[in-house]
Formats: sequence, C-alpha cells, structure tokens
Amino acid sequence: MNGNDLQFAPWLAATLVLFILYLRLRRQFGRQLVKPVRLGVRMALLLVVGVLLAPMAFSSARLSLIALGTLAAGTALGGWAGAHTRLEQSEGRVYYVPHAYAGMAVSALLVVRLGARLAHLGSSGAAASSGMSRNAQLADSLENPVNLALLFVLVGYYVSYNGWLLWKAQRLGPAARPASSSQG
Repeated sequence: MNGNDLQFAPWLAATLVLFILYLRLRRQFGRQLVKPVRLGVRMALLLVVGVLLAPMAFSSARLSLIALGTLAAGTALGGWAGAHTRLEQSEGRVYYVPHAYAGMAVSALLVVRLGARLAHLGSSGAAASSGMSRNAQLADSLENPVNLALLFVLVGYYVSYNGWLLWKAQRLGPAARPASSSQG
C-alpha cells in the first residue's frame, strides 16, 4: 500500500459508521419482524458486555452509582418502550411496531455516544503522542463517566426491551411464531 491508499481510509471508515448507524436507526422505527434467535443473541452479547464492564464500573463508588443508576434507567426505559410497542400477527408471523418516542430517545443516545466516542478519539491522538498505550487509552475511555453511563443505559434498554419482545411474542401462541428456518 502506498500513501495515497491511506488517504481514503478515514472516508471509508466514516461511510461504514454512517451505514451501520442508518441500519440501527431503521430498526427503531416502523414495522419489524420478530426474529427470536437474533433478539436472543443480541441480549446475550449485551449481557456479556455488561458483565465484562462490571469490574471497571465498580472500581469506585462514584462509577458504581453511575453504572447502577444508568442501568436501572435503561431497564426502565426498555420496559416502558416494551409496554408501548404494538405486536401484530400476519401470515403466520409476528411483527412489532416500536414506540416512536422510545426509538427517538434511544437513537439520540446512540448518536450522543458515537459523538462522545469520536470526540474522545480526537483527544486520544494527544494521549498517543504523550506515550499512553492503547490499553491505557481504552481504560481511560471506559472510566469516563459519560461513556460508562451511555453504555449501561443502552445495555439495560436493549436487554429489557428484547426480553420483553421475546416474552410477548411467545405469549401470542405457536401459530404466530416464525418457522425455525426463518428465525435468524
């Protein structure tokens, strides 16, 4: 690779991030098919992330309060959003229509989190030039109360909301559940 190839790397990364953000935002609005396997995998991954972040979150009393408070807030928001989400049966499949305000709130949190992370990445260039290692930069980023709060809100929200969707779809009955071959 020469130097000219690397000029497009930031643009490629930005385009990829915008595309991923678009896909994430699209799932917050409009009619969506309930995919139990995908929802379960997301819940499991977020629970793993939460468990892996717990030692860092509980390293001080201040961070512990932030983590527990924001996890509770995210869980409450997920429960509220779940209670206001409409489920429909059509052609033997279960669909859900997320609550628009909850979708906007979570989307705003996601954009704020992304902006905070990008701002931190911009400032980590100075940290890298001062000799701070990548692991130290990551630890510094995770110990940032704003980043930690946003992460735990999102973990609490998506675990409780996805769990609610799975539970509610299960209660609609076996005729309404998607076939096992189309769950993913």
